[in-house]
Amino acid sequence: MVVSDTCDTAKNEYISAKIAIANKTKAYQPCAGTDEAYPAVDETLQPVADPKTQNINTVSPIVQSINDSTTTYTALVTSTKALLAATQPLTDYKTILQNQLNATTQHNQSLQQKITTETNSMNQTMAAIPDLSNAGPFGASNVQQGVGYAFLTFYSFFFILLSVFLYIYFKNSISSSLLITGIVLVIGLAGLIAYICAVYGLGLVDPQYLVFTLNLQKESKRVDPPRRLP
Repeated sequence: MVVSDTCDTAKNEYISAKIAIANKTKAYQPCAGTDEAYPAVDETLQPVADPKTQNINTVSPIVQSINDSTTTYTALVTSTKALLAATQPLTDYKTILQNQLNATTQHNQSLQQKITTETNSMNQTMAAIPDLSNAGPFGASNVQQGVGYAFLTFYSFFFILLSVFLYIYFKNSISSSLLITGIVLVIGLAGLIAYICAVYGLGLVDPQYLVFTLNLQKESKRVDPPRRLP
C-alpha cells in the first residue's frame, strides 16, 4: 500500500466534498423537480476536468491560429522578396537608361553651347568683313565685270566717233549711200567683235544661256506662229 501526504490530503478533501454535496443535495431535494426553474437532482457526479488540460484546450486554437498567421506571413515575405528580386533587373535597367539620358542631355547642352559660341564668333567675323558686293571698278560686282563693261563702253564710243569721223571726212568724195553702207558694215563688224569679246573673252554673258534663249524663242515661234490680220 502506497501512503503519502498528498493522497491523504486528497482523500480528506474528497470525503469532505461528498459530505458537502450530500448535504446540499438533501437540502435541495424538496425543491428539485417541482418546477422548470428547479431541475431534478442528478446523482451522477461528473468528472472535473483538469485545469491544465482545459488551459491546453483553450490555448491550442490560439497557438494554431498564430502558427497559421506566421506561416502566411512567412510566405508573404518570401513572395515579396522574390518579387523584389525579379524587379531588380528592371530597376538596374532604369538606372542605366537614366544615366544614358543624363549623359545625352549634358552632351546636347554642350553641343548647344558650342554651336551658340561658334555662331556668335561667326557673326562677329562676318560683321568685321566689309561688303564686297560692289567692289569692282565703276560699281560693278567684281573686277572682271567692271573691266569688261568699261572696255565695251570705250570700245563702242571709239567706233561711234570713228563712224562720225569717216562720214565727215568722206561725205564729199564718196556717195552718201556707199558711205553709209560702209559705216554700217564697220559698226556691225565692231558689234560682232564686241559680242565675241563679251561672251568668250570677258565672260560677261554665258553662251549656253544665249543658245537656250534662242532655242526657246524658235520653239515658241513654231508652236504659236503669228496670226495675220485679215
